[in-house]
Amino acid sequence: VVAPPSATAGTIITVNVQPAVAATQEKILLLGDYAVPAVAVAFNSAPSNSIQFTLPQAPDPVIPPGNYFLRVRIDGAESRLTYNPATEAYTGPPYTVT
Repeated sequence: VVAPPSATAGTIITVNVQPAVAATQEKILLLGDYAVPAVAVAFNSAPSNSIQFTLPQAPDPVIPPGNYFLRVRIDGAESRLTYNPATEAYTGPPYTVT
């Protein structure tokens, strides 16, 4: 589950994952080819099923408005995109940056 369903620069995006991830694990949100690191949490925080990411805003390079495929990378392992074998195309999960 991802909330909110769309976002703009500076918005915090919350992604629910299973299994829970430790504070020490690397967590990256991928929107197309853009990589957004997770919001830092205390080193001794308990493992969590909820990860927060803040979309970059100026003066940092921002992600241009558009529709992207969303994935999460945890310690190098990426969530899968959905694939439609009938059309032989990836279909999501989609995410909109406004």
